Amino acid sequence: MNPQFALPHPTYWKARVGEHNLKEYDESEKKISISQVYYYPWYHGYDNDIAMMKLSEPVPNNPNIKPICLPTENESFENKWCTASGWGKVDFTSRASEDLRAVSIQVFDNSKCNIYTTRFRIPIQAWHLCAGTMEGGKGTCQGDSGGPLACQTTRGWVLAGLTSFGSGCAKRGFPDVYTRVSHFLSWVKQIRGY
Repeated sequence: MNPQFALPHPTYWKARVGEHNLKEYDESEKKISISQVYYYPWYHGYDNDIAMMKLSEPVPNNPNIKPICLPTENESFENKWCTASGWGKVDFTSRASEDLRAVSIQVFDNSKCNIYTTRFRIPIQAWHLCAGTMEGGKGTCQGDSGGPLACQTTRGWVLAGLTSFGSGCAKRGFPDVYTRVSHFLSWVKQIRGY
């Protein structure tokens, strides 16, 4: 940011938890103030695309609000079917969705996303996670960035990735690229204080 372009102080931001429909209020949803934002120090465009927000109060636990497990350091999700969710566009020409949407997609070996290196000069790194469908039609779109890629395991739901980038909206031959959460566990633990 610079003097001409700045973000408002985080205390003016609110996290909306338990939200399903952006236009309708539900008794289980709640707005919680953000007290601090932690940006990964080596963030650069498509690289290290992760930040954490500290909430001003604990999140309530109810049927619509549940915690998600962090992955272990070496946990691999390759070949698993996981769920990406968000309020982004359904296709490139539509508006953002009012309802939370979810899609089941497959996690691939990162080599499946090398098309980004050859086509757009975006190298796929160890901190990336490649997921989607090679046929297209299922994946994330504009407005889904930062949303979860959750995988069900024997420990429960695990946060495998955070929506980072793609080449449009679930285009054929272009799986989406997520930030691999397990790569940043030491930073997450440092921020959380353990």
